[in-house]
Amino acid sequence: MILTNSEIGCYQRCPREWQHRYLDHRTGPSTPAQSRGTRIHAWLGGWWTGDPVTTLGLEPVEYAMVRGYHARWVKPELREVRTSVPFAVELPSAGVTLVGEVDAVGLDFFGNTIVVEHKSTTQDISPGSQYWSERVSCDPQVSTYLQAFPRAVVLYDVLRVPALRPLEANTRRKVAETDDEYVERCLAAMAEKPGYYFQRATIVRLEHETEAFELDVQIVAESMHAGPQARNPKSCFSFGKRCDFFGVCWSGHSLDSLDPVERNHTEIVAEKINRTRLPIIS
Repeated sequence: MILTNSEIGCYQRCPREWQHRYLDHRTGPSTPAQSRGTRIHAWLGGWWTGDPVTTLGLEPVEYAMVRGYHARWVKPELREVRTSVPFAVELPSAGVTLVGEVDAVGLDFFGNTIVVEHKSTTQDISPGSQYWSERVSCDPQVSTYLQAFPRAVVLYDVLRVPALRPLEANTRRKVAETDDEYVERCLAAMAEKPGYYFQRATIVRLEHETEAFELDVQIVAESMHAGPQARNPKSCFSFGKRCDFFGVCWSGHSLDSLDPVERNHTEIVAEKINRTRLPIIS
């Protein structure tokens, strides 16, 4: 069975959503957070490879984030960097081949392979925060990358989205804040507390953590099957929005009301790997 971490996560979140998204090939519109992540990742890809980086199409807060990021880190500390690197790794104990793409891979000063994972978040990312002690410790992507690149180090590269909002006209302010003024205010906040907005850390996995990860993948893979899947009401409003399939699951809407897709995410990634004739790591 070929899976991605995204598909596994979808099944764990809600089997019915997985059914509609991966078996029925349906989808909904991207969330603002997903769109923001896509745009920032595209900019970071250019920054890490030294290619010309455009800021066209970025929203003001995103423009502030990438300018602050460049000011914080100045230049990549890796050489021979490649971005959006596809991989395929076999987990024999789980009967699964995991496929995906890593944000960036390069070599450090000592020749060690470094896998870079970009994240943007609204959470507190200061050292010792819950983000590092809990969220990162259970991120399956890290475990997957360390399987696909056995001698690599995973570098978590995190950008925090400013909580600042553009100032509106009110009784104390005659005119609304311009985009340029808003960006400069965000940059001033970043300059004052760069560690509040930008953090990096290397992540490892111990042997028992890797074994537990493979067992999770095996259990999920064995649970996946064609046919009706259970709904999970607790996930209907995850990520701060209503699930794309809420109307289908709870209001009697037709599945045809949602956009069809020719291939789901796993199929797209697997096809890309097949085109590149990438060997499967075992």
